[in-house]
Amino acid sequence: MARRSVDADVVVVGGGPAGAAAAIACATRGLRVILCERERLGRDRPGETVHPGIEPLMEQLGVADRVAGTIGARHPGIWVEWGGPRRFEAFGGDASGPWRGLQLWRADFDALLLARACELGVKLRQPCAATGVLMRDGMLDGLQTAVGPITTRIVVDASGQTRWLGRALEVASPARSMRLIARYGYMEGSCPLYDDAPSLVGDESGWTWTALVRPKLYQMGATFIRRPASLRLDAATPTRPDAPRAQPWSGRDLADDEQGGRSRMVHGRRRRGIA
Repeated sequence: MARRSVDADVVVVGGGPAGAAAAIACATRGLRVILCERERLGRDRPGETVHPGIEPLMEQLGVADRVAGTIGARHPGIWVEWGGPRRFEAFGGDASGPWRGLQLWRADFDALLLARACELGVKLRQPCAATGVLMRDGMLDGLQTAVGPITTRIVVDASGQTRWLGRALEVASPARSMRLIARYGYMEGSCPLYDDAPSLVGDESGWTWTALVRPKLYQMGATFIRRPASLRLDAATPTRPDAPRAQPWSGRDLADDEQGGRSRMVHGRRRRGIA
């Protein structure tokens, strides 16, 4: 019996790093792939601090020689103050020197992976939101999207915390932790105390993260296990013990607005999620 004709062997929902990597992996194995991403290209996202162990994966994806343009800073480890005295956790090293993590600019990194996927023949549909599932004889047969139906043999859900496919199929996914409240923002200027490596400070109420993401541009994030009564990132973000407490930063506060531009905000955008 001949195999039924479909639009693609694999459809990937979500064009972030996970979705693009899945599409690349499938395309390099000769599969026909369609990738659906609901957002327009270039939308900014917080992050991304990446462990140096990702470099072999970059080679497998075919972007190792291009990723340099998306790196804003590199660092040999992370400062940690959580459950004990402040300490430096190095990534390690070998005969060639210390291993260094990467501070990737997400909009550029996402675009790089999507471009690589398209080079391999992946059909990118963007913006294209998945709106429903197609069923055939009780089995998943494809997707309904904002631009029409797509039939496929395999659907990869790379939509992240939205769990698009699980929700569409009504698959229960109970929360495994309390709801986390996260806020992030940017500060532009100079703070040499944070230039050598990111800083993670945590306790029973949550944690804060501070990192140099590009020259003279720092990202500050605060995650709380419960909603804080009030928060100012410049006041709430812990500084190192030897940091000047009165004015730890020299620069101005920046954060992304809803349209992807920048505005003079301290609190930044609040992001909700379940860990």
